[in-house]
Amino acid sequence: MSSPARFEEGVEISGDNTANSSPTSLYTWGDQKPNTSMSKSVQKSRTRQPPNTLMVPNLIKVDRSSNSLETPSAEGSKIRDKNPPPTGTKSKNQKNHRRNKTSDSDSSKASSLDGSRKEKDFSFEDRTPSSLTGAKLPIKNSQSRPRKERSLDSSRRTTPKTPRKSPKPFEPFISLEEVQRGLKKGELIEGILRINPKNYEDAYISAPDGQMDIYIGGVLDRNRALHGDVVVVQIKPQMEWKVLSDGSKPGDLKSIPVTNNSAFQVCDTIEILSTGTKKTRRGKRGKKKRKNRPLETCTNEKAMSPILELDKSCEGLIVEPDELVQGILDGNLESKLDCVDEELEGNGGVVVAPHELSEVDDSGKEDASACSNDLMVEITELMNNNSLDQEPDGWGPPVPEPINSWCETNLQVNNSVGNSNISTENTLPSLAELQLPSSKSKMAFVEAVLKHPLAHKLLQKTAKVVYLKERKHNLVAVGHLKLMQDRNPNWALFSPQDHRLPRITIPMKECPPNFFSSAEDHAKILYIAKITEWENTGFAKGHLYRSIGEAGLIATETEAILISNNVDYSDFADNLLEALPDKLPWTIPEEELKVRRDLRKECIFTIDPETAKDLDDAVSCRELSDGTWEVGVHIADVSYFIPEGSKIDSVAAHRATSVYMVQMVVPMLPQLLCEHLCSLNPGEERLTMSVMWKITPVGDILEEWFGRSVINSCAKLSYEQAQKLIDNPDNEWKSGEMPQVQGEFNIATIASKVGQLNQLALILRKQRFDGGALCLNQVKLHFSLDSDSGLPSTFSVYEQKDSNRLIEEFMLLANMAVAHKILKSFPGKAVLRCHPPPIQHLMDEVLETFSTVGLNLDSSSAGKIQESLTHFRKDSSLISQARQLAITSLLSKPMQRALYFCAGSYECEKLYHHYALNVPLYTHFTSPIRRYADILVHRLLAAALDYTQEPLVDKRWLQRQCEHCNDKKYAAKLCQESSQEIYLGAFIKETNIREEVAMVIAVLDHSFDVLILQFGIVKRVYCDKLPLLGKHYQKQHGIPHLTLTWRADDNHPTCAQTVTIFSMVTVMLTPSNEPLKFQALLQRPFDTPGNFPPNFTVPKI
Repeated sequence: MSSPARFEEGVEISGDNTANSSPTSLYTWGDQKPNTSMSKSVQKSRTRQPPNTLMVPNLIKVDRSSNSLETPSAEGSKIRDKNPPPTGTKSKNQKNHRRNKTSDSDSSKASSLDGSRKEKDFSFEDRTPSSLTGAKLPIKNSQSRPRKERSLDSSRRTTPKTPRKSPKPFEPFISLEEVQRGLKKGELIEGILRINPKNYEDAYISAPDGQMDIYIGGVLDRNRALHGDVVVVQIKPQMEWKVLSDGSKPGDLKSIPVTNNSAFQVCDTIEILSTGTKKTRRGKRGKKKRKNRPLETCTNEKAMSPILELDKSCEGLIVEPDELVQGILDGNLESKLDCVDEELEGNGGVVVAPHELSEVDDSGKEDASACSNDLMVEITELMNNNSLDQEPDGWGPPVPEPINSWCETNLQVNNSVGNSNISTENTLPSLAELQLPSSKSKMAFVEAVLKHPLAHKLLQKTAKVVYLKERKHNLVAVGHLKLMQDRNPNWALFSPQDHRLPRITIPMKECPPNFFSSAEDHAKILYIAKITEWENTGFAKGHLYRSIGEAGLIATETEAILISNNVDYSDFADNLLEALPDKLPWTIPEEELKVRRDLRKECIFTIDPETAKDLDDAVSCRELSDGTWEVGVHIADVSYFIPEGSKIDSVAAHRATSVYMVQMVVPMLPQLLCEHLCSLNPGEERLTMSVMWKITPVGDILEEWFGRSVINSCAKLSYEQAQKLIDNPDNEWKSGEMPQVQGEFNIATIASKVGQLNQLALILRKQRFDGGALCLNQVKLHFSLDSDSGLPSTFSVYEQKDSNRLIEEFMLLANMAVAHKILKSFPGKAVLRCHPPPIQHLMDEVLETFSTVGLNLDSSSAGKIQESLTHFRKDSSLISQARQLAITSLLSKPMQRALYFCAGSYECEKLYHHYALNVPLYTHFTSPIRRYADILVHRLLAAALDYTQEPLVDKRWLQRQCEHCNDKKYAAKLCQESSQEIYLGAFIKETNIREEVAMVIAVLDHSFDVLILQFGIVKRVYCDKLPLLGKHYQKQHGIPHLTLTWRADDNHPTCAQTVTIFSMVTVMLTPSNEPLKFQALLQRPFDTPGNFPPNFTVPKI
């Protein structure tokens, strides 16, 4: 499904709709009646499926009366069940789930999550694979392990275990009065919580000073807060701060930087090895991690003595570095080994679709996996102290404050002291130089770090949540239903797909019939559940709502995406349309025509994606007698049909934006409005808000006019058709090659006006970039779907051409003009859009990466970055073009999201600035059919022009609504990306294996990240999944190198391959065990370095 391709912010999602829907199979249980009703949109899809129509029924019955729950309090009533659920104490298998690990230092009281609730009965629907729009995709159940592996897993320990501690109760929140006092004094900090999706223990908020993020470690310190919630935190004492490996990459108290004279280095995990008893430790799903190898002689026996003195029963165990170091400090390493939790499996990373930065639809940041501990590091390997297998801030949404999210890094034991091949440049003083005291206490260790001269760069502040200011998360989760480990007959365990959420206990009475006796039959089914109570660091309590279908089917996964991102995809109520005209075609009232500028005789036309049906903008151009040009941008007057405070207004404000998926759209407004009454369809009179300029042939703007108008579009051009008119203005077009032209005009007239608009747009674009604008366009995919199955049959890379840029320039011009107009009239209520500058320390790290390979980029301003990019593009070779894509991808990471705001809420006008556009004022005016913020702007503009009264809402309401629009816009972007991801996964699954060219953009000690050029996505390649004899990481002159030694096979001899930044590699994309996911596996190097496959081209952006 294509969104209206507006490049005001450079974002467009392209695709086709499906036309497949099979009869729905339903079943119920208990005393409930079968639910045979379906949403209207699905019923309509039996006969027709217009590309912009919602195809997914409303299966979830969640109370939508409010977007957030009340702040939890200790006094809230709780559910008291006759058979209370398990407390969450870990069993042997449960320790594989790291997100339920609790800190030994945790202690607090519990309180109810959202107060009392009533017990309800819920009906379930089990839908056939084709019940929505999905097709039957073969999937592999990755949710449960074979029984044999579980038995091995449960008996793998022979040493006595340290008893597990009970879950810790959460602390009660402080009072609002204390919060306000603490914030005013600077003793408390407010921020948006971001949880690492790959490590449930790690969470962060942005620091107010824009420096390093504040770390919140563990579930207890998070205190019931979920990802995206607005929280108030209290900074912990310095003795509890994290110690970092250098000035930029966080680690843990154990990751103190050292020189090559020390036995400690930074890494992810440790394997305890010896020449004694052979023993292996199994990871997730029973996979063997690695066989034992002999332990080489350590030249620093004193440092290694805690390891050498281990009992042989510990040999072969994979140990978390924090447990190892704590054991060393406490002198009780053996007991620590008994309590160690295994890491979550990385499984090849996640698809990352880098986002555009130019400003019409939103700039965004890469949403990548934060960390993977999929590979253990042997004790015999020596890694450089900067080899941190982590990704910078990529798994949390950028917020008004700068973001810097890092994974926790850990410790590696080194027995290869003095290796001359290991770079030691930029290392910090060793542990001895840190004056580590003889005391084994953790406190003494931190005190030693505080004495270090670079302590301010080595320490990361830590905090705990003391107040939940706003519950942004809707507490709803999608996941799988399982039996409890002890087969408790009264409770089932709900495991969310989103690992940032806690596991939830569900009353067995809410589960499907016979679930207890046949749980394996439900292993592949996805369910919806909602958290209702969360008292401690163990499991939460919740309700099970219904099933949504089989995992791995596009329809099921699509609905799961919408639910997980809190998108309201239900049908619009009939009473919302009562005040709207019910007869089509609609005729504009005569009294309305009298107060509007009549432009019905002008040559006005639209340029949109071919499949678009919600046409909300049109353009016009005519030459004036003095040689200047009158250019107009005409936007659908949606606010005319949506009075302030009406029912439809409330619904639109709640939805805030349309959501564009690959195969469908979830509209913000009912179809009657977005496709008929408001859509600027050719040959139909429509109400508009217009901005018109008098422009000279050299692009100087002499005059501007704002006002209400009425138009009659003469043609609907697609971008492809408009480009043909630009390229061949004098061509005689055959029937069907161009759209039908309405009224007194012909295609030659339209071609002339498109050509003139393009000439002016080129001039305006040059002026904009000469003025310091920045554009970071990246690869975007367009899928063609099979009409029967709904599966992707082919894909193409969307290329932006002059016709796209034409519309982009005039939409930008209109948005800027309206921003100035409404701010002048309503300085306290103007709804504007700002773009904060990039996060400086993240930008510094990107620049450092560039400098190590000889690329000098000036980041002093957006314009300087653009100048550097332009310089890089002068080289047209394939390797240079590929490098440009990689540079653009890396530069997107430090960039923050653009944000809506109310001018009256920002005291300093410098905060109004838009970084990417490099303009002082900007807003969104040109897409009111799909963005509620634009409706607010339309109302302000109408009041500024004295058409209406000033809006009744105050600046506080406007700011809250702006923040809500920001949240919904970001959620819509996540949905778009996830939809692209599952369709790409389905495409790769159908083609089975696909070989692609990629460029390395980050090198770690046992993995590296690649940008797959044809797809524009980032994947992590893990060395432990390759047939290697060995690998070796080092830094040479600051440049990371990972040397891989390939094992010989029947067709290839043993060979070495060195991977570094901007290396060209070939990867094989193969389906992974997770439904509709895929992984990247490195292939042996090209025969000739830098050689590309035949007919390979780098996508143009």
